[in-house]
Amino acid sequence: MTRIRVIVKKPGQPLTLRWIEDELERYQGVVGGYIETVPLDGVPGIVLICNEEGKLRGLDPNIINGADVIVGPVIAARVSGEDFSSLTESDLETVIEALEAADVSAAAEPDGGDTDDDQPAAGV
Repeated sequence: MTRIRVIVKKPGQPLTLRWIEDELERYQGVVGGYIETVPLDGVPGIVLICNEEGKLRGLDPNIINGADVIVGPVIAARVSGEDFSSLTESDLETVIEALEAADVSAAAEPDGGDTDDDQPAAGV
């Protein structure tokens, strides 16, 4: 299976740059349920993969995207048609800046430590 480079943002935690398997079950595992995608406000070609039932399940607020608050973990990835692909080097700075500006938490806490090739994304 192909691995793609994404940025993951969990509520109250810093962004992490990850390589993850490009498969539905992996995305569902990261967001904790069924997925839905929404365009990242102001960043063409980038989507946020989030939990489709996050608000119904009462997940913690994470980022503000346009007029909406996205709850629970999100994955930022490049999209082409219906396929996800790796963020490019030129995407990283723009996506990091957009997600950090949209973070609803005042103080970020260290990553919870799952084992999927996490790297801090700030300053990449």
